[in-house]
Amino acid sequence: MNRRKVQVIAFILLVLPMMPLTALGQGEHSLEWGVDVGEEFTYVLQRKVGDQVGFDYIAAIVPFIQFLDEGQKMFANITLLEDIPSEINSPFDEPRSYCNLIRENDSVVIVAGSNGFAVPVSDWSFIANLRNITTEFGYTIIDTEDEWGYYASGLYPGSSDVNVYQELRYEKENGTLRYYRWAFTQYSSTLLEIILVQWYPGVPTVLPPGINLSVILLAAIGICLAAVCCFLTYRGFKQRRTTVMEKLGK
Repeated sequence: MNRRKVQVIAFILLVLPMMPLTALGQGEHSLEWGVDVGEEFTYVLQRKVGDQVGFDYIAAIVPFIQFLDEGQKMFANITLLEDIPSEINSPFDEPRSYCNLIRENDSVVIVAGSNGFAVPVSDWSFIANLRNITTEFGYTIIDTEDEWGYYASGLYPGSSDVNVYQELRYEKENGTLRYYRWAFTQYSSTLLEIILVQWYPGVPTVLPPGINLSVILLAAIGICLAAVCCFLTYRGFKQRRTTVMEKLGK
């Protein structure tokens, strides 16, 4: 990976995750834990695209990436849930959950004390305000009947061709992480992409490769050209037919 690519990844890891952490004075809430210590949830790394230099950088945020291959599963075992105070006035005071990440195939604990795999439930608006998840920072909230989360996308500062994307989604019922994605692209080329999802029977372990943007553009151009050719052929045939009919009519 060249120097520019490394700079892109470093920027996203160091700047983008920090932007929400600016809200203050949130106050009272109705947050509660939707999970219990000892509960275990299964995850699968559906996509892992990039090279080792990129994985080394992103490991500061997602350390499990160094220990899982694409298609591998791991268990997130809840080991600690911090007490939830009646008032929370800073994002740094948001109660956290901790879990051990256990690789499925050999039962090895690949990361101990990881956090972020579960958040308190019942007051998603409070969490959004607490973390300052707003359009001001380029974030868009995901709020459906079953999921809450957010995503952000934008160009790397000073660049006109490198795009960065982050998305997180949690289950509203228990607050566990359901979908987690990082993607760094340059035009149609993927520099680095990671997709981790909560797994249950029926969920694919590996995603099919994405369709290259250049392929889509070429296909669209081909379709347009084919349509133009068909039109010109039809018009030429119609004109010849009209000329023949005119001659026969004389």
